[in-house]
This record gives sequence, C-alpha cells and structure tokens, in this order.
Amino acid sequence: MMFDNVNSLNELQNVDRMTQNSPYPIQSLEINPSSLLRVDMLAPVSYQGEGFIQIADFPRLLAESASVSPGDGFDCQILGWHRDGRPFMEVKIRGRIAIACQRCLDPMALELEIQKTYVFLRTEVEADQFPMDRDDEEAMVASTHFNLLEAIEDEILLALPHAPKHPVGQCQLRQIGADLEKPNPFKVLKNLKK
Repeated sequence: MMFDNVNSLNELQNVDRMTQNSPYPIQSLEINPSSLLRVDMLAPVSYQGEGFIQIADFPRLLAESASVSPGDGFDCQILGWHRDGRPFMEVKIRGRIAIACQRCLDPMALELEIQKTYVFLRTEVEADQFPMDRDDEEAMVASTHFNLLEAIEDEILLALPHAPKHPVGQCQLRQIGADLEKPNPFKVLKNLKK
C-alpha cells in the first residue's frame, strides 16, 4: 500500500469490517485514467484499489500547474462498500502539485492530503434531498458510467488555495532597483526639447 503502514493496517481492518457481512464480492479497481472514467456504481460489487495518477492525466489540474516534474501526481486509495442497500466509496488522495505563487509568480510545491466519502443514490431527487450539512459524506447519483477520475480531480481542485503564496521570506521577488539603474528613455527626449 502506498500510504504509511499504520494507516494501511487500519484500512485493511476497515475493509474487513465493511465487507465481512456484505453479500457483495470485492472487485479490484485499477487506478488508471481509462478504468476510472467509467466505474459501474450500480454493480453488485465492492471496489478496492490503489495506485498513482500523474498530473498529466488531469487536464484541469495540468492547466493550474506552474510546472510539472516527473514525481508530481497523486497516490489514490479507493474503498467501496454497501450499507443499507446503497453503494459508498471512500477516496483518499495524497500527493503534490506545483502552482504559481501569487506574490512572486514562481512555482511553489503544494502537498495535499484529501479524504472524501461518497454515498451513491439512485435519482437526482434523492441526491437533492440528502442533508447538505454532512461534511463526512457527499451524495452522488449512481450510474453505470460514473466518472471517478473527474470526481478525484474535482476534490483536488477544491483543495487548492485561492491565492497561494510562499511563506513570508521565501519569495524570490525581482529587484525593482535593478530596473531603475537603466537609463530612462524619456529623459533623453526631455533633453532634446531644451
């Protein structure tokens, strides 16, 4: 598992508890863009998988990136189960992205760790009636072609700061004084007018 050993052990225990009494078989879900584009959330299975997704596989995140290094991307861990006849899915995301500092415009590395649980409902009406004040679960409409890759990208985008800045003292601001040392072309024009 990609997450630390203590969390991995806890996750395995949680999987056992959630799937122990479940009539649904556990199906491995490969963590890559092609398999995450169409996940059947109406299937009578419980999903489990983990893997790494590169920044290049998220088009909207790629547009937000100031630079992309080979190691930039996100480890994803997915755990699906059924409770009260409804499918649930927990998604854990951990990784880094380089975004532009709003002060100096240089890239800054941002480490993110996100955990989200989705409850899948059969209709839009059920989803609209789901309590909005529940931070621990988000209602989604289940389908046979649920785009989990897009949902993961949405969570990462929502976790990005609105105005990211390096910590004070770490910005590499360009020296304004260096530009002042150059001769001013308008001074030359002023001298010609005399």
